[in-house]
Amino acid sequence: MAREDLEKRLGKTDAECLCANTRRAARAVTRYFDHVLDPSGLRATQFTLLLGIRLNQPVGITRLAEYMVMDRTTMTRNLRPLEKAGLISVGRAGDRRLRAIRLTSGGEESLEAALPAWSTAQAALAKAVGHYRKDIVVGNLKAVADAASRILEADRQPSG
Repeated sequence: MAREDLEKRLGKTDAECLCANTRRAARAVTRYFDHVLDPSGLRATQFTLLLGIRLNQPVGITRLAEYMVMDRTTMTRNLRPLEKAGLISVGRAGDRRLRAIRLTSGGEESLEAALPAWSTAQAALAKAVGHYRKDIVVGNLKAVADAASRILEADRQPSG
């Protein structure tokens, strides 16, 4: 393949790549939310994790990982600092083999205290992209995440 053809193909690949563009958008949005949430002491990733726990508690690690679209190892690693900070408790559920995750009162307070900053960031970003576009973007992001999860699951199924 000629050098110019390769450069053109790579440029087109980068411009159209769902993965690269989604990751760039996620990093930019996360960086902005981290900036606005900084006074609350929470990072955007911690805020969304506390929110996910709060909406599903008590919740097991596997279910929470599925909800957050993470693997269990990453989920466990992300929960550790929240547990050390006293924002979550990881106890045993009725089935002694399962661990149930809940927000502590400190976690509830931190999440509630961060909500005004989150609202500020959400409103500013919605205004910047256009309020009419925000709902479309969120819907499209959910559709892409659902499609990627379905395709991955189908690819993991044994053929035959």
